[in-house]
Amino acid sequence: MRPLKRVCLLCLCITYMFTCTACGYISNDKNEKIHDDIPAGNIKNVNISSNARSIVIKQGVTDHFEFYNADLDEGDQYEVEVAYDEDGSDLDILVTMENAAAGNDILGSVVVWIPQKEFECIEIDGEYRQLSFYTLNSDVVIHANDASVIMNLMTDELDHNITLAGSESSSFGRVMVYFDQVPENVRIELNGISQNAINDPSGFLAGDKGESGGGEPVISINSADRIDFYVKEE
Repeated sequence: MRPLKRVCLLCLCITYMFTCTACGYISNDKNEKIHDDIPAGNIKNVNISSNARSIVIKQGVTDHFEFYNADLDEGDQYEVEVAYDEDGSDLDILVTMENAAAGNDILGSVVVWIPQKEFECIEIDGEYRQLSFYTLNSDVVIHANDASVIMNLMTDELDHNITLAGSESSSFGRVMVYFDQVPENVRIELNGISQNAINDPSGFLAGDKGESGGGEPVISINSADRIDFYVKEE
């Protein structure tokens, strides 16, 4: 019986890790801070670029940007560089993972907490393989580079537009959208996407329900190989 128990335990651990990765990120509990906090100040626009295998963008409750290493692999190291334009209204954040091309496993993430301030736009690009982000208090534009994107959205807090700016030459590999409840005033625009590529087990898009909302906010997804919509109603 001992070998069987070991196999069952291993299977449970693998299943747990896969599920947590799909829903957001895995924390190693140490959450090591990798850069000093950055005050929001007079910043209006934010560009976040990274080569990390996995990056998580979350809404914070302070007036500072915060950066943490929540990677399960303690050997994975990250650095953060920041730059401002002349008047300090545009902030560029570069999150670099050491030896990012050495492996393809995604065991945890680097986590960026966004200040509670409302920015004009938060733009995200880079060579990440997976991006997870939660409801943010600003408009968001995300670029593709074949990445997978996981959106965990709180309907009552969703007041800003989200644009996944893919193209025929650079599409998103997979997009998963999780709502906590059925949104009533959200318009979904799907451009350059085959109907066969859309998985909607909750029936959110049935009868164009997702596209007949009140106009704003708008979730626009351009060119993705696969899109999954889920409503996590209790």
